[in-house]
Amino acid sequence: MIVNEAVKRKLRILKKQYLVFKLQDCCVVYKLYFLRVIVVIMLQTKIVYYFYYINIILLKAFLPNLLTLLNLLSGCIAVIYALQNELSVAAWFVFLGIFFDFFDGFLARKLKVESALGLQLDSLADMVTSGLVPGLVMHQLMHEALNETWNFENLLPYFGLLITVASAYRLAHFNISKTHNNHFKGLPTPANAILILSLPLILNHPSQIIYAKFILNPWFLFGFTLLSAFLL
Repeated sequence: MIVNEAVKRKLRILKKQYLVFKLQDCCVVYKLYFLRVIVVIMLQTKIVYYFYYINIILLKAFLPNLLTLLNLLSGCIAVIYALQNELSVAAWFVFLGIFFDFFDGFLARKLKVESALGLQLDSLADMVTSGLVPGLVMHQLMHEALNETWNFENLLPYFGLLITVASAYRLAHFNISKTHNNHFKGLPTPANAILILSLPLILNHPSQIIYAKFILNPWFLFGFTLLSAFLL
């Protein structure tokens, strides 16, 4: 095992030296003598190796945050579609955001680049994708379910935003909890988002049309909202 590690280390050094020597050859071919002098100095002082390691470290640290930002972008697009009452499209963008949300944490742990910035950025992205969008979708479903017989039809849909409020509280509590690395307390916001966003997909599926009247019952949606907020 020690021999293998030594061989791998030697191969990495040879690869770096090969790249530097190729750069020197290019400088000679194109008569870039001044640049060649700089490359030789960097090689002798090992500056080129420091640049190499710094770039690798920065790249490793940035990749998880990039996935988190893609999660946030997916959530922002889902918000736009939810406001336009395109709930199925919003659902698929939320699922895409949750996909990015899973792999940003996975990648951060594997690369050992977990940071306080990544934790806060992840929570902010989850607040949009798994907090705001489910609340807006529930609002739109309640608005669609209501009819003229309801006296408080202008008020009831806003109860759907309880999901957003509960998600914000859950994420804030998760950030300050000292035991969140060991186990979850309550329903995670991405799981809750999947639960909420499954409703419009069921309504749009041809084989599930028999459940439409049940799902679009205002009392069912109201109870579903309370249950979702409580589980968070």
